[in-house]
Amino acid sequence: GFEGNGIFVASNDNDIQCNIIGLTQDGQNPAPNGEDGILVNNSAGNQIGGKHIADRNIVAANGGNGISILTGSPEEEESALVLAADEPDDDELPVSPAKDNSILGNYIGTNAAGTVDRGNDGNGVQIAGSGVDELGELVNSQLNIVGEPGYGNLIAGNAANGVALLEGASDNFVSDNVIGLNVIGSVALPNDLAGVLI
Repeated sequence: GFEGNGIFVASNDNDIQCNIIGLTQDGQNPAPNGEDGILVNNSAGNQIGGKHIADRNIVAANGGNGISILTGSPEEEESALVLAADEPDDDELPVSPAKDNSILGNYIGTNAAGTVDRGNDGNGVQIAGSGVDELGELVNSQLNIVGEPGYGNLIAGNAANGVALLEGASDNFVSDNVIGLNVIGSVALPNDLAGVLI
């Protein structure tokens, strides 16, 4: 693992697919990053996972959240992989809303088979934050998708909530996920707090 985030995304329209983040290469044992598995910050139109099995990410055992979508300034932590147009370090710069990002078909908090608890230390998925854009208007983390019919995520075993929509999150969509169970829904792999916190 890496001491910061596994993947930090600060640009638009990226596809993040077929990664094992926070586990060993075989997808079984913890190899945690110190912070979030994937952090999408002030960015739009990114897809994490997808509609095919081969697109699936395994995001587990990380020291922060499994996947975070954030509008505003994150804590200063280096990341194993950075997808960014540039790297401004002025916290007072205008922000762009983290919006229209999709999280589809991933295993978040389990091993690669979806059968064993390998929870992240925070929330499985967290959407939060707000800031002021270049026009001086308040913008939020909005219109993000966590699962959709036929392409839900497995979100289980995490040390906080399965999905947390916190302050600054608005008009987001959470549907068709398996939360707190193994991949076939036969064994409980509970998140420690709520399945979905709004």
